[in-house]
Amino acid sequence: SILALDLGATTGYCWLIEGRVVKSGIIKFPGVRVDRQSALLRWLGPPFDWLSIAAVVYERPFCRGLHATRSLWGMAGVVEAVACGSAAVLDVNIQTVKKWAGPAGKSNKSAALDKCVDLGVIPVDDNHADAVCLAFYALEHMEIAPK
Repeated sequence: SILALDLGATTGYCWLIEGRVVKSGIIKFPGVRVDRQSALLRWLGPPFDWLSIAAVVYERPFCRGLHATRSLWGMAGVVEAVACGSAAVLDVNIQTVKKWAGPAGKSNKSAALDKCVDLGVIPVDDNHADAVCLAFYALEHMEIAPK
């Protein structure tokens, strides 16, 4: 199974098992950086069966200003720490996923939203759509060994 995350104050997520969406949506992590990281750490516990997750993929953070960048890389560190020893972890450039998701000339946001619907998931927002697209991109492009 694959867990895909679009990290941020509003985090999109998609959990695939055998190519089917088991859970997906968004979760909000309000507050300052340390509050968001702590909340993410708590959230990554009970909803997910880490014994069954083979890979975690997340949108690679990119520079958006000092505080946002530090927050996103901190959240990425939390994900990697939780997955350590349980699942393979890979960060993926979201532009790569968006190129996979839609035709050239279409806006990145609408390409992800449209692709999400094509995949059978009605997205809550663009964070959710990015996570769903990321999960299916990983399923199609990654070789994941069974546990």
